[in-house]
Amino acid sequence: GLNPDVFVPRFELLKNLFHPDDLPELLTAMDKATEECSSFSVHHRVLCPDGTEKVVHALGTVEADSRTGRAARMFGTVQNVTDQKKFEASILENEQKFKIAFNDAPIGVALF
Repeated sequence: GLNPDVFVPRFELLKNLFHPDDLPELLTAMDKATEECSSFSVHHRVLCPDGTEKVVHALGTVEADSRTGRAARMFGTVQNVTDQKKFEASILENEQKFKIAFNDAPIGVALF
């Protein structure tokens, strides 16, 4: 939803796009990865400029400086998984409906 010709990605600017309820978990994962020079993987929501909300999977790694052992850089990817999450929710909803129908059926039901 952002124009890559105009938008320069800086974390402070990106933070404003993250859903406020998801921000603590994301920051905790990134802080831990920075302290340990390790990887992180977090699903969180993003608030788009057009008002829509998307679910993304952020996957990142922090590399250590070879001389100091301290975090030197972070890189990673963010993948839109909104459709996947909707599909998963639909499967769970249908499974629940099936369980209710199966368990509450006034007559015996068998699956072959």
